[in-house]
Amino acid sequence: MRIRHLSPQPGAVVPGRPPWWRRLWTGRRAATRVGVLATDALTGLPDREGTLAQATALQVRARQCGAGLPLGLLLAELDDTPHLVATHGVGLAESAVHELSMALRQGLRQGDLLGRFAAGAFLIVLPPTDPAHLRMVGERVRAQVQRCTLRDGASGAVV
Repeated sequence: MRIRHLSPQPGAVVPGRPPWWRRLWTGRRAATRVGVLATDALTGLPDREGTLAQATALQVRARQCGAGLPLGLLLAELDDTPHLVATHGVGLAESAVHELSMALRQGLRQGDLLGRFAAGAFLIVLPPTDPAHLRMVGERVRAQVQRCTLRDGASGAVV
């Protein structure tokens, strides 16, 4: 599993260009989607659009409270999902996604936002935090995920 640190670095904001979340949630689509928070059936987590809507709300609240730090973003992703599907089948890949979601939930605090971002990827949004704390949370989540074991349903063998 790879964990990418996506929080903006100091000075990474491009003047005159709106942030990524504002570019995604403007226009006609925003009016129809922001109030609807769909849930992923496999994991029970918010799907991509629901996660982005909740992250936008967190950003707005952070600005209203005068937080001087940006939101923390982590992307947790299964390595080589297509190979897992080709080798062991869709059932095992879905099991891996479910196990990853459970491990991520256990590694996060109650106020942290977790959502399914893509087929084998999850977005973790933390309240405004500094890069050192973000790295600490990322390492804690990575350690939690590494403790998981994935077993083949038919044979029970560890994959």
